[in-house]
Amino acid sequence: MRPIVFKKPPIAEVGISIQFPNNLEVADERRKFHHLIEGEFPVVVIPEQSKCPNDFGDYALHTRNLTDRLEIGMNYFRLVTNNYPGFDRFRILFLNALSIFNRVYRLQSFNNFFYYYNNVLRIETQTRFDELFTLKMQMPEGLGSELLAGQGTLLFQEPDGYLSVEFKPEWRDLRIANYGFMLRFGSLKHVALTEEKDELSALVDVAHASLERYFFSLLQPNYIQFLETQ
Repeated sequence: MRPIVFKKPPIAEVGISIQFPNNLEVADERRKFHHLIEGEFPVVVIPEQSKCPNDFGDYALHTRNLTDRLEIGMNYFRLVTNNYPGFDRFRILFLNALSIFNRVYRLQSFNNFFYYYNNVLRIETQTRFDELFTLKMQMPEGLGSELLAGQGTLLFQEPDGYLSVEFKPEWRDLRIANYGFMLRFGSLKHVALTEEKDELSALVDVAHASLERYFFSLLQPNYIQFLETQ
């Protein structure tokens, strides 16, 4: 498949996260990490306690324009953006920030990896489900002659984890205005995170390749051409 780069991608938010065994240093010595990354993520946000059932030292570091943020807790590290710069730059930003984090707190491994893309597909005119998506659903004879819309989640098993696809139509004035199209890749396997053994970079690449393949395979070619013209 030829590389496709959208001038205005339909991405609303992208995130990568890992979860590791509880580490008290992450909660107790937050300044050590922020001191090293403050130039790029100067804005500190502490979540409201009402939104945190347990105080695990959760906090977020934002860039000056608030488009990128690192969400951190005693057992997780997450990079989130709502201004996606493309996979190569996003990958570098995540791995570099995690490398600094790992150098400070000496993580040895993690056991939960999660990578997601939340897309919003704009609909210009009333569009049936099969005009937008390639997914086919077989209905009993006499039912569902024309499927107008669909909402739900599908889960697929991949060699290195699981991939889910969620469809969520957004209605306005009795017609579909947008489609939420969320793709998520997760892996629960134990992954080493040391200078001698780096398995994370390969997992990031595998996850992105799977998410990209499902994105382009599930959208109709005509809608992909529409996105290219935006």
